[in-house]
Amino acid sequence: MRIIFTKHSIIKLEQRKINRQFVLETIKNPELVKLTYNYREELYRKFGKNYLKVVVKKVKVNILVLTTHWVAKPKDKLLYKDMKISYDKEADALNIVFKKGLVEKTVEVSSEIFLDLDKKGNPLYLEIIGASEKTGKKDFGKITIGKKLIS
Repeated sequence: MRIIFTKHSIIKLEQRKINRQFVLETIKNPELVKLTYNYREELYRKFGKNYLKVVVKKVKVNILVLTTHWVAKPKDKLLYKDMKISYDKEADALNIVFKKGLVEKTVEVSSEIFLDLDKKGNPLYLEIIGASEKTGKKDFGKITIGKKLIS
């Protein structure tokens, strides 16, 4: 994959005095990954006392850097770095694995949306039945999470 810095991101790097090498290191080896709107991702990596937050969007074989800035700590609890997604077209079921573990409890978040939790209440699996209807996405054949393309 090729990393492309948008004009906006270059301006922000200069204004915020952020070293481009830190951005590249964050993209190549993020400690934390958060999915945001329209398939954008927030990548975090700790340098010293702060985290560098890099917002990217993957377009075909390129990674577009949209913006970057320092944060004291990530705002939200982030998704697991090694998250996996699978889709069963016949069942129209999307399964998201945050991390593998023993399911202690299943919570019905909404009709046909189930969240499996471990004994500490941490999310393990999210199941969405009727995924194409709920998301408006007709083809889950190509889903990218982190650095992985899930087919």
